[in-house]
Amino acid sequence: MGSTWNMSFRNHNQSQWFRNFVTPFFRIIEFVSVTSSYHILFQENGPQLLNLSSEKAMAHKFGFHISISGGLEKAFARAKELGCTTMQIFSRNPRGWRSAPLTQDQIEAWHREAASYSSIEPVVIHMPYLPNLAATKEDQREKSYRSLTDELRRAGALGIPYICTHVGKAMLADPAGQMKQVAQMCDQALEETAADGITDPMLLLENTAGQGTEVGTRMEELGTILAHSKYAERYGICLDTCHAHAAGYDLSTETGLEQLIAEIEQFIGLDKIKVIHFNDSMKPCGSRVDRHQHIGKGTIGEAGLRNILFHPVLRDLPFIMETPENEEGNDAQNMATVLKLTMEA
Repeated sequence: MGSTWNMSFRNHNQSQWFRNFVTPFFRIIEFVSVTSSYHILFQENGPQLLNLSSEKAMAHKFGFHISISGGLEKAFARAKELGCTTMQIFSRNPRGWRSAPLTQDQIEAWHREAASYSSIEPVVIHMPYLPNLAATKEDQREKSYRSLTDELRRAGALGIPYICTHVGKAMLADPAGQMKQVAQMCDQALEETAADGITDPMLLLENTAGQGTEVGTRMEELGTILAHSKYAERYGICLDTCHAHAAGYDLSTETGLEQLIAEIEQFIGLDKIKVIHFNDSMKPCGSRVDRHQHIGKGTIGEAGLRNILFHPVLRDLPFIMETPENEEGNDAQNMATVLKLTMEA
């Protein structure tokens, strides 16, 4: 991170002059790489210098979901340019069921770049969009199972420790039966791939916002799935802050955060939290609507997000942002904002 000087800016509440003249200039130099350990956050009231080598900045691992366009291994350079020290990727097209097996050339290229960018770790694979681990229709269940085993094999070949997955949508009237079914599918996938020597990747169950019939909204639901598994050591959770807030845990307050942590401890175990999806929420607490927002611009807000960053249970975990990319430079701005939050605590 110390070799990148990201110049970014705030584009809200700016004067007409600032929008018309200063902002376009800083867009041009947004990702200038020089030998520096500072990050300049440009604001209308003047630049703010952030020391990336400070103890507070170095204490956290921040990253984004990174594009694999042009090749899996290209993600490392993109992540480095943004100042990431962790990242998440799709290992293939997330909108299709079929994927070509990884070639030996692809695997070797990945490992070369992983060695060159060894400070970017851990890497997390996010499951594609289509699989539904809670599916009851045989064809969708089979395709979801094959997608899961495929991701386990790809993670094993690439040496990636975590696969993050949504549990899916419920189709049964019996919630307990639904949780058991999810655990059985995941266990079967772990068994099949372990028989081929793939024993390292861990499945991270991600909490959901509760839209429609989503499974895994409450911590008790995720805990029930883990309790049904025969391979507890191969499971963890990915805690999504936007989803938790939308599900009714008010993360804009210390009380709401402590409620969430207490439920994780009660139903899952604090040691099972492996990754944080660090997102603000566009919608209010309890809305059960999954809409991510830029850091500090949503209903969790800077104070709530700062509490999460420095909570003793969470602060040493990788924080991966899945914030909107509706304008060029959004990722740089979000990185600058989280760095600023670390300085202000």
